[in-house]
Amino acid sequence: MIMEKVDLNIHSGLIATKDGRYKGSISIHGGRIVAIGDPEVLPSSRQRIDAEGLIIIPGVIDPHFHSRVPGFPEREDFHTATMAAAAGGVTTFMDMPVSVPPVHSVEIMQEKIEHCEKLACVDFCIIAAAGSDNLAEIESLCREGVVGFKTFLHAAPEGREAEFKGLCAENDGVFLDVLREIARSGSVSLIHAENAQITQHLTDRFKSKGICSMEAFFQSRPPLTEIEAVARTLRFAAETRVPLHLCHMSTGGAMEAIKRAKEQGIDVSAETCPHYLLLTQEDVLPLGPYGKIHPPMRDRENVEALWKALSNGILDMVCSDHCPYEAREKEAGLEDIWKAPAGSPNVELVLPAMLDQVNRGRISLGKMIGVLSENAAKRFGLYPRKGTIQVGSDADLVLVDLRVKRMVSRKQMFTKAKEVARIFEGKEFQGWPITTVVRGHVVMDKGHFNSEAFGKGRFVRRRP
Repeated sequence: MIMEKVDLNIHSGLIATKDGRYKGSISIHGGRIVAIGDPEVLPSSRQRIDAEGLIIIPGVIDPHFHSRVPGFPEREDFHTATMAAAAGGVTTFMDMPVSVPPVHSVEIMQEKIEHCEKLACVDFCIIAAAGSDNLAEIESLCREGVVGFKTFLHAAPEGREAEFKGLCAENDGVFLDVLREIARSGSVSLIHAENAQITQHLTDRFKSKGICSMEAFFQSRPPLTEIEAVARTLRFAAETRVPLHLCHMSTGGAMEAIKRAKEQGIDVSAETCPHYLLLTQEDVLPLGPYGKIHPPMRDRENVEALWKALSNGILDMVCSDHCPYEAREKEAGLEDIWKAPAGSPNVELVLPAMLDQVNRGRISLGKMIGVLSENAAKRFGLYPRKGTIQVGSDADLVLVDLRVKRMVSRKQMFTKAKEVARIFEGKEFQGWPITTVVRGHVVMDKGHFNSEAFGKGRFVRRRP
């Protein structure tokens, strides 16, 4: 039964999903999609958006996002973090626990949700910490609705112990304990897969020789560090039967290992980022510390291997790994690369970067929607509430224009860390988000934000 008047109608757009596209209009009421069809048969609405000439896609779901909240308001806060997300067509993101304190207990999680919901203009999920010092908390965190658990395969970095509490598996024995506990809870394990012993050994060698260049940084994290860690993690996942998600993949060797694992029936998913798909070490070398990311960009051969893996379904998702820092923190690496933190704030550019590749014929629109929305929703227990356009789903929608060409300029970005967002600076992308709708609220339209949307973003629980 269609009601007489709804909250919002989006008229006459090209509706696109993972499986195809068709001309139509969408009626939204109470935050949900209530009807899809010809505009003549839909109910009248209190608000209307004309989508003629635009494509309507499901809101982007970013499965790898660092808001830095709480603990680092100088880098980012939840107001600017969610504003940046909405500017990039992201309607839900999964917030990583690297903060002070990390989400390693239910009490910390509840405090974070209360704080963030007051500021958010998009929805968010929480990825909790899982390490040697909070094994007893994993089951209760799972019951509270976290979408997964993040683990690093090393001890807490010196000086960052508070930031990594609950996040570290210092050895393989502990790592197995962590995976077994996550498996028992029924959740997903997310792994930063780099062999820390090799990276630290090579880093120490360069430091001892006074070599502090960007080239040395690249050499300190060769492809082997990722390939070995992925292979070992896959073997442990098979042993413990934990659902595994591998973060920010960058190498063809890792793709080969994941392909074999999927063929063997191991429950594994994997993500990459636009910077690994579009940039090489040669591209970011002149940027110095602004191009320093863990893992680093690779060579053209690895880039092509990632595209192949994306095409054949070995890679399931494309994420931002949004990682904000203050300019002074990155500038510390101008003379000594080891002093700069690793990461770049890229959430605003994931969708434009991928739409540009749609225009170039590198990826289909349907495939892009899968890797940016639907696959993450299904993997992390949000589907069909999120990640799709169908009656009953949350009205999380992005209106995009494939015709718009725009040069990337950090000055026009909304993240608080815009000054360090340089890896795509000056590149032209064709295809940009025009309007972002979160549960029926128009959050962003043509670069302008609805002030009433802030505080309406909500924590989203994982469905068991």
